[in-house]
Amino acid sequence: MFKSKIVRNASFVSSGAIVSKILALVTLYFTSRLLGPGNFGAYNFAVVYAGYFAILADFGTTQVMIIKGAQQPENRSILFWQIAYFRSIIGLVIAGLLICSAFIVTSDVNTKRAIIISSLAIPIGNISGLLGAFFISDQMHNFKVIIETFISLAVTAFSILFLYLGYGYVTLILIGLLGVLCMVAIQYKYLRGHGLDKSIKIDLNDVFIIIKVAAPFGVIIFLNNLFNRVDIVLIQNMLGANAVGVYSAAYKLMNNVAFIPGAVTSALFPVMSIMTITNPQHLGNLLKRTITVLLSIGLPIALLTTIWGADFVMLYFGDGYKGSVLPLIILGWAVPIMFINSVFIHLFYAYNWLKKIILLVLLLVAVNIGINIFLLKMIGIAGAAVATVACECLAISYYFINMKISPKRMLAKIPANITVMLAVSATALATFIFVGRQSAIFAKSISTIIIICGIYVVLKKEGLAEIVFKKKALTNAGQK
Repeated sequence: MFKSKIVRNASFVSSGAIVSKILALVTLYFTSRLLGPGNFGAYNFAVVYAGYFAILADFGTTQVMIIKGAQQPENRSILFWQIAYFRSIIGLVIAGLLICSAFIVTSDVNTKRAIIISSLAIPIGNISGLLGAFFISDQMHNFKVIIETFISLAVTAFSILFLYLGYGYVTLILIGLLGVLCMVAIQYKYLRGHGLDKSIKIDLNDVFIIIKVAAPFGVIIFLNNLFNRVDIVLIQNMLGANAVGVYSAAYKLMNNVAFIPGAVTSALFPVMSIMTITNPQHLGNLLKRTITVLLSIGLPIALLTTIWGADFVMLYFGDGYKGSVLPLIILGWAVPIMFINSVFIHLFYAYNWLKKIILLVLLLVAVNIGINIFLLKMIGIAGAAVATVACECLAISYYFINMKISPKRMLAKIPANITVMLAVSATALATFIFVGRQSAIFAKSISTIIIICGIYVVLKKEGLAEIVFKKKALTNAGQK
């Protein structure tokens, strides 16, 4: 029962994430083309800048809601209202700070308006995120996905409609705000009849305890957000809004594949938190199986980006985004490493190794900023992509060192399916390079067929019904 529920949740999260990313790609297509690189860059800068403040408003309480809510289901509603009280106050304060800062960071009127509208979404989105965490802690992923997919469809449809009517990116942010309002209303209405009790009397002492527990998560999430988005801010200041638009096209495409490890770890994380207590001896097998499948998907994505990247950019974005090709190809090779890192960081969370995570993210932020400042002057926006790959490599090295996994031990324990995928990848890349000298389109086609066959073989050997989860690894935990 335990295992089937996890697989069902993973299926729902994966399906919802696929739909969400398809909608995101549709929106990206229309926004990049109809706004143009300049306005598209200004739009992304406003979203990224407001995102820093939104992360501060979370303060790590989402992770606390998921972990403690899963471990202590009898206290889930009490925990929700205590966190909601804190998040409502801090959300309003941070929204006010964001509005004030809008008049300092930019002189562009539309960018100011976009930031101010985004600030209104912070306290509302704060509650929506907490309601979503309640769904996850109770393993109600299916209903969460259905609600989010419905709202995403509506927001995408209205965004495209208003873009065609000639409205700018400020209107897009306003539509997003209305979408968040609808999300909160639907989420709350559903949960009121499915486990969420009415508002209770708030004990401030309990709220302060939650803040103390959440603070390390808050620091980690803010620093991680800073690491992931600081390149946009640096490009804006060093190269301008047009460069932000061109780089964002490549970055958003690669960022859309993050739903793959995200869907798996979203369903896996509550289980990992429980297994660290009830069944730690089998956790390694679960992680090994997960990494095998994620790497078997991540490597082909990197290869396909290298092979078809230039063609896709010209077809998808148009001539105005030629500069996105090289950053896209470079970012593609960060994907398989990022997939593995997403599993390791959730393992660190499950074991509550927060100090180690904070140290890692501080290191990544410093390295990312340093490489960006150095390379943006030399090679332009491609430097930001190089910085991303370098940081992902640094992160995986950090995980191996902390888990005391030596290169020799790592090579000795590589699963057979990963070896197969590495061989397939090498074959596809060699075909693309050498055959491409005579016929580029023939080489690309053959390489793609080789990659697809490799994915099929590996996933078939892993078992499509149990892509990530191993029955024996969950039997004891399920009984307990």
